[in-house]
Amino acid sequence: MFFATILTALVAATATNAVRDSRSRLHRQSKRDVDFVDMVVTHHNIHRANHSATPIFYHYDMSNTARKIAQSCNFSHNMEMDGGGYGQNIAAGVPWQNISAVITDLWYNNEVEYFNGQYGKQTPDTSQFEKFGHFSQMVWNATTHVGCYTQHCPNGVVNAEGTNDFTVCNYLGAGNVDGEWADNVMEPEGHPTYQWNYGMNSTN
Repeated sequence: MFFATILTALVAATATNAVRDSRSRLHRQSKRDVDFVDMVVTHHNIHRANHSATPIFYHYDMSNTARKIAQSCNFSHNMEMDGGGYGQNIAAGVPWQNISAVITDLWYNNEVEYFNGQYGKQTPDTSQFEKFGHFSQMVWNATTHVGCYTQHCPNGVVNAEGTNDFTVCNYLGAGNVDGEWADNVMEPEGHPTYQWNYGMNSTN
């Protein structure tokens, strides 16, 4: 079982360049950290490219803040930690090794269709916001950086019964801003549909 929620608040080559920039800052960190960051950046940028959004880069302060929140093992938003000012996606029930599944399967593939008919509107119909809010934050063009953390919770995740892993991703700048949607969530260009295992070979 998994849970995902959000609070309101161009090509493959460019995605690869963003990953390379992130890798250069991780030379002293563990393979787990490198793999995790690679997957976070790659699986955001393949979808951002499909919506004409600029590549996103990894932000280590945002990651540290995400870690503090995830370590609470409480499935709820906290956008005040370390001063706030960021957007946030959260999910429960998926271990860190499958962060690509959280980003690509839960937040993008499961939600993108619910935004059909809303492109070009500065303030879209948000009556189904819970069905597309993760997607829109992911591809929000004005967002420049992301930092994520997945915490394993042996005693379970509060408010997400039956799960033992809690993922938090924080975004600079925050997306889903009223009056700014048309400029930040563009129609898809028709790129292939990617799955959770895209790019896995690059981390071996």
